[in-house]
Amino acid sequence: MGGTVKIKLREHWLWWIVMAHLHLPTPSEIARRFVEHHQQPLRLIVDEDKLDLGILSQQPIPLWQPTTVVQPYEAVSKLYIDIETLGLDPLTDRIIAVGLRDEQGVSYKISDPNEPWLLQQTLAALRKKAPKLLLGYNHVAFDLPFIIERCRQHRIAHPFKVSAKQKRLRAARMHGKPLLFHQIYAAGMDLIDVYHQVLINDFSSRSLTSYSLKQAALQFGLRQHARLELSHLEIKRLWEVGDLTPILDYLAFDLEDTELIANYLVPSIYYQQQFVPGMSIQALAGNGNGTKWQRMMEAQYAGQPLPTADEPAQFEGGLTQGMAGLHRNVSKVDVSSLYPTLMLAYGISSRKDPDLKMLGVLRYLLKERLQLKRLAQTGDPEAQQKQGALKIMINSAFGFLGTGGVGFNDFEAAALITAYGRAIAKRMIYAIEAADGTVAGVDTDGVMFSAPAGENDRIFEAVQAALPDGINVEHEFQAEAVFIPASEDGVTGLRKSYLVILAGGEVKPIGRFRSRDRSVLERDYPGEYIKRFLQSPEAADAYHQQVLEQLADGNYPLAQLSITRKIRRGEKALLALGQVGDVVTYYEGPNGCKVSSGAYNLGFYRQLVTQMRCDVLQVADPERLMATQTMQLNLLSDSAIAPLTLN
Repeated sequence: MGGTVKIKLREHWLWWIVMAHLHLPTPSEIARRFVEHHQQPLRLIVDEDKLDLGILSQQPIPLWQPTTVVQPYEAVSKLYIDIETLGLDPLTDRIIAVGLRDEQGVSYKISDPNEPWLLQQTLAALRKKAPKLLLGYNHVAFDLPFIIERCRQHRIAHPFKVSAKQKRLRAARMHGKPLLFHQIYAAGMDLIDVYHQVLINDFSSRSLTSYSLKQAALQFGLRQHARLELSHLEIKRLWEVGDLTPILDYLAFDLEDTELIANYLVPSIYYQQQFVPGMSIQALAGNGNGTKWQRMMEAQYAGQPLPTADEPAQFEGGLTQGMAGLHRNVSKVDVSSLYPTLMLAYGISSRKDPDLKMLGVLRYLLKERLQLKRLAQTGDPEAQQKQGALKIMINSAFGFLGTGGVGFNDFEAAALITAYGRAIAKRMIYAIEAADGTVAGVDTDGVMFSAPAGENDRIFEAVQAALPDGINVEHEFQAEAVFIPASEDGVTGLRKSYLVILAGGEVKPIGRFRSRDRSVLERDYPGEYIKRFLQSPEAADAYHQQVLEQLADGNYPLAQLSITRKIRRGEKALLALGQVGDVVTYYEGPNGCKVSSGAYNLGFYRQLVTQMRCDVLQVADPERLMATQTMQLNLLSDSAIAPLTLN
């Protein structure tokens, strides 16, 4: 039957590779044969408790620094483009206006009943400007294909070429799936879709509730107030009556927002040219970080045979825990750049990188970023942009080792890095508990703990003292409280999902609390209830009653009950509002229907609010929850009440 093979791979690293019916000489060969035989990835198991954190690598790391000089992003010639149309189908609908804006903020707005003339003027402006970067918001999927098709119909030559093969961008996700698109090229220009960069940014930060251009600008804090918005129907009506001014104003706002978001996100891609060889800015924007690290490693071993990619293997990730409760006086300490730091401290690189050249690059990036962060603190905008580029590559070094399809990957090394990370997290936990702190949660590279009043700094210093040389912690925050809800078992806490209540009253949501599938009511209520609960349970319940009464009076703002997102396959209730892929705004209406206007279901929202209160009290004050159980059951039994009709 199945067996376990214990292999000493290198120095003090001990590995346990779990498999069935196999006993082969190397982990890579084991992985290949295992996948072929069982049609499933091999699982690598590393026992972090057997790692000696005191044994640091003594192997020398080679020096490395880039040789490419990159001009400042602000000096690069740019053109932002946006179009307005009478519909979404370029075969039947026409373009009515084109907006262009350069890096100096000069805008060109072209509109004319004669579409061929409009297209020719647009292409002439593009030729005259000849920008290095042509930027738009979703222009690779909409604006440019629309222009290309309208030019084809009018037999107008254009500079664009569309790739026949679809590209998959794994770092940009829609509904949990990688983004698919056809690249568009133009000689002398790099085409950067700012929408793609928004998706990539939010894949890691998960800070946005909408990917629309207007909402992205607002939620990134780049525009302070809502701006003019026009629907397709409004644009069509204005065009038909000859009122172009609102259309052109709307177009100008779109160009401004595109530029604002581009200046926020694109520099971190642009400056990667300095250390990723042989990739255009468009290629850097359209490829994942694994591909970029592969290109850097190929340059390091230029002239030598390139290794083949390992078969994928599964391994345990970082240590994550949540202790359900409302924890008071909470600090979070974490290791800055944990995985890159561990790679350097313990000499962990791909086994296909015998000279540790990857670590030479990584050490340079870490050191240079520290210097740039210091410059950025003096107000140097270019330093801030450059350090953002370095941060992306630093944080993706570990992921590169565990990425399938890249030649220098090494799942064994990736598994070892996460094992060291778990060992460091456990060392931090032991130090906190030994110093009389109470651990509230663990999230891979950081630990939250509750401390006696005035003892936060002492416990922080105890954590630092317990770690090996070169592993440094930062005091990420100190908060009045952290709320971690109970998981489904009702005992343990949810992992990576909690609310941080800062001293000034600001609520910082993490994980599911900032989900785009939640209404404003669902996102705000728990934090507002907890803030008042910290004052007194009576104040919290008064707030709860106020929300219930506002719902019952029919005065609750629909915008705070509504959810805006795309319709997914199989969502029958939402398909009454549109088609799969359409963006709709809806809330709970009569009899489980999703509606965009009219009545809301009072019973549903009363039950929702009551359940959120129960979720807090379940861990914050179970006795109070039990004492009010009868009242809550009565409220829940009223959930069948008829929907409210709004005036």
